Amino acid sequence: GTMYHVNRRIGDGPFQYVGCTGERKFVDATVPAGASALIYQVQGMRSTAVGPIGSHIVNFGTTRAGGVVTPAMVVASSKVRVAA
Repeated sequence: GTMYHVNRRIGDGPFQYVGCTGERKFVDATVPAGASALIYQVQGMRSTAVGPIGSHIVNFGTTRAGGVVTPAMVVASSKVRVAA
């Protein structure tokens, strides 16, 4: 079957490996307090074939009147679910 390798970048930091899953979803239970923007790279692998890297951007924030988004931070460790 296909395995999905997941890397995460917090803010402007480097991408770091956070896990692998055989499903088309991944729960990141290691999001640290203080994170405000996360980027995930997901790459499918099967046998000797490697797929392209897909990126998923997660921003934490609140919406105000007029649709203006203000940044917020994770105040405690949190879980993020990435699904295809």
